Amino acid sequence: MVRAVVGGIMQQAVLHQAVVSNPVRDLERIESPKGHRKAPPRGLTAEERRRLLEFVDTDKSAVRADLPAVIRFALGSGLRVGEICAVRWMDLDLDGLPVVSETDMRLVPVVAVRQNVYPVNGKGLVVHGGKTSTALRIVPLPQFVVTQLRARHHADGDPTWPVFASAGRDGRPTYRWPSNVRRSVRAVREKANLDWMTPHTWRRTYATILDDEKSLTDRAKADLMGQAKFLRTRTSAAASCTQTQPSTSMPPYAEASSPAWLIRSGDRWCVTGAEPVRQRSAGLVRAGSGRRPGPGCARLGYRGARRRHGRQCPSRTPHPR
Repeated sequence: MVRAVVGGIMQQAVLHQAVVSNPVRDLERIESPKGHRKAPPRGLTAEERRRLLEFVDTDKSAVRADLPAVIRFALGSGLRVGEICAVRWMDLDLDGLPVVSETDMRLVPVVAVRQNVYPVNGKGLVVHGGKTSTALRIVPLPQFVVTQLRARHHADGDPTWPVFASAGRDGRPTYRWPSNVRRSVRAVREKANLDWMTPHTWRRTYATILDDEKSLTDRAKADLMGQAKFLRTRTSAAASCTQTQPSTSMPPYAEASSPAWLIRSGDRWCVTGAEPVRQRSAGLVRAGSGRRPGPGCARLGYRGARRRHGRQCPSRTPHPR
């Protein structure tokens, strides 16, 4: 990181003819000591989740920063920290959407991920429509998250207020800065013996639990994560989380339902463990869905794939690599 910053500064100096050449390019890279490898990113194990929640529930600074509620929501939904800060009460359906399976019908509580918050120099905290087009999605919520949200909800509150709000200058609730969430995590993680943990670790934990769900396809998992392609973390997160419980029970510290894949066919809501291709074309809940390039076009982009293959990329059949 330091090398990149200094190299960029010196390159600007070269462009302005302040120096003859960029000396950073002539430096050799600093290699890690022999036998020393950086630990790969991973999620939290079941025991680490229990220890973390027990600590934040009793630590005064963590309770003051609202970390118990934020962490539970993150573990149960897999949202990015900016998406968590941008969730409003109007984005939640705690009563649940009526969804049907082959045998029964049930109500599945959901959160609609419609926006994200991100700091911009000179503008402050900016609300935008999501990191990518696939970030707009609907995510089912487990029961322990629904219980926690019901406990903090006020009937007379404004539905446009953020769920995890911060006090604004005028005293009204406003969006919390993601950097403040990260700062609160850094203040308590060493006390919980999790000095490597970041808010993104909670998202990796959700991905690990989701990866253990065998009834969901990788496409369905990617849509729940808000990704163009599900990034399997077996070599990092899942491999280190040998104590992780199956995702049918979600986090082991609370009762929760298995993630449901919501599909809309006309005016009918459906839920299924697998994702049939025909139901995909019928219309997914996630915004912007429909006919899209196959997985083989993800690296080239849609136009690049057309130039490469000389025809329109079908949405059901991946291109040969």
